[in-house]
Amino acid sequence: MTLYEYLSLVEHGDEITVWDKEYDVEMYFYGGMEEGDEWDKSISELSKLLTIDTIHSNGVTVNYSEVIEKHLKELKKANLFYENDIDYIMDDIESIMSGNVPEEWMKKFINILKSN
Repeated sequence: MTLYEYLSLVEHGDEITVWDKEYDVEMYFYGGMEEGDEWDKSISELSKLLTIDTIHSNGVTVNYSEVIEKHLKELKKANLFYENDIDYIMDDIESIMSGNVPEEWMKKFINILKSN
């Protein structure tokens, strides 16, 4: 099940804690996601790429680092990060997911993750 599918099952606005299955990171997504601005659209698209590994009573564990790792070459070409290794990126992912990047940056990041 994707995170997107899971979010469609919970009440609109319910906060869902999301962890990565390999890295110690914590992020928040919201039930009944609506696609409003570019940021919301990017987060919605991201949730479609993440597969749930485990459902917990207080959140879910997903394969976020795995999805990123598959696209390291493309991320390097896009020059989005100072360092293009998975440890560096995952160290920044909580900050990224908290909105500390511009909408256009996030859109570019998600489009790379969506590519084959």
